[in-house]
Amino acid sequence: MSKRTLVWLAAITGGLLAHAAPPPPLPEVLELVRTHLSGLSTEQLQAPAVDELLAGLGARARLLEDYEEPASPQPAVVATELYEGRFAYLRLGEVGADAATELAQRLTQFQGNPALAGCVLDLRFAGGRDFRVAAEMAGEFLPPGTPVLDWGQGMFRGPATNQLFSHPVAVLVNRQTRGAAEALAATLRQAGVALLIGNATAGEASVFRDFDLTTGQRLRLAVAPVRAGDGEPIPANGLEPDLRVILTPEVERAYLRDPFTLIRSGTNSLTATNSITTSVRVRRRLTEADLVREKNAAGETKATPSLAPAEPVDPKVVRDPVLARGIDFLKGLALARSR
Repeated sequence: MSKRTLVWLAAITGGLLAHAAPPPPLPEVLELVRTHLSGLSTEQLQAPAVDELLAGLGARARLLEDYEEPASPQPAVVATELYEGRFAYLRLGEVGADAATELAQRLTQFQGNPALAGCVLDLRFAGGRDFRVAAEMAGEFLPPGTPVLDWGQGMFRGPATNQLFSHPVAVLVNRQTRGAAEALAATLRQAGVALLIGNATAGEASVFRDFDLTTGQRLRLAVAPVRAGDGEPIPANGLEPDLRVILTPEVERAYLRDPFTLIRSGTNSLTATNSITTSVRVRRRLTEADLVREKNAAGETKATPSLAPAEPVDPKVVRDPVLARGIDFLKGLALARSR
């Protein structure tokens, strides 16, 4: 290693160490936690150190450093598509600012298609902390005056106008679906207009408040729950999907870039976890009937779907397992309604 490299590494390490603050006193953090968080167990409150205390609280508590930069906001609508000429697809990024207006505009465009039979709302990796915007977005899918969300300011109800989108909705979620995006997913399911597909969400659909500590750090606590339209709090440990499909974040991001891509096992680090597996052999697309047969009592899709005979790769087949199941769900509903 050259002398120049050693100097560079020392400068970088020194800069990081200069920013690293000592952990705040446990009694100070513990007092804030006891005062502002409810439903804590004795075991959680007896943690011997701050890091163990916060680890036991999950998404309800987080220690922030002064130098921590806020994340750059994502666009409200990241991508749109129309699958098979009748299934709208909207992928959201940040639930905030003008997101409700942009969503309404995109839905209006899709509504002009007489063949439209449903919508896939992709909230994977979506976030945001503006619950009013989440409530306004949910109102686009619900009848006028429907109770939507309560984030500590009373129950927000949908506008007293005709709902914009009246077709069934499949909502795609994962462990990175956070905050206001979770609240949007929760209220659509609670109102009975959407099915949740994917993995459990992050568990950040709460009202957060920051507290200054004597060390110069801040403690962010979930001081109040956000409640769906029925008045029930959104679970602090996240929403459980109706149909669980688990992929690693790397695989899921690859499918978001190209839902038609064929990911081969063993060729790189893109491997799925045990609920959905990838393979060198081309798997046939699961139909709605397959989903019914292969769904077990826990509501999970079996690890290994049936294999079709070898066939050429069809570039028009959606290979993103989560998106494919969303489209299959909408297809099943459209077929049932046509009978």
